Amino acid sequence: MGNGSAVAACLVAAGSHSDIYGQQVTANGVISGSNQRLAGDGDNSSLYWPKVVSNGAGQFLVAWERQVSSSNFDIHAVRVAGSTGLAEPTVLNIDTAGGAERYPDVTGTSGGNYLLAWRDDGVIQAQVIPSSGTPGGSISNLSAATSGSRDLPGVVYSGSQALAVWTDNSQ
Repeated sequence: MGNGSAVAACLVAAGSHSDIYGQQVTANGVISGSNQRLAGDGDNSSLYWPKVVSNGAGQFLVAWERQVSSSNFDIHAVRVAGSTGLAEPTVLNIDTAGGAERYPDVTGTSGGNYLLAWRDDGVIQAQVIPSSGTPGGSISNLSAATSGSRDLPGVVYSGSQALAVWTDNSQ
């Protein structure tokens, strides 16, 4: 980022649920400001697997899974301003279709956009999130829906293309 700062996201448990907090850290490792609650919906659900990335244009995206019930998890994200470390008020509901949407991973891409991948009931899916914060286009299936399950996606961007990886136990 231009101002040389970073945001660290973490999970903080409070009683029977957990929220996502973040802390700005300078390029020299110095804490800047105080930690901020980035996500927590107030309904005692738990938030897990926080992932954070910079888009290289002064913003961060934090993605996580929200446990709705013992078998229902959703994927959400929020943009964080690099200048303040504060989350924007609008939480992005990425995949809330019911079932087990889990294990998000995110990378910054060209033009200040993001690529977010996650597991949805054993299939790896992805969606581009423009720097504007409005999810763009449709959700793409990256893996075939066959026997077994795909888990734990990872995504990275090299400057001209992205690579998504995941585990597969169908063999």
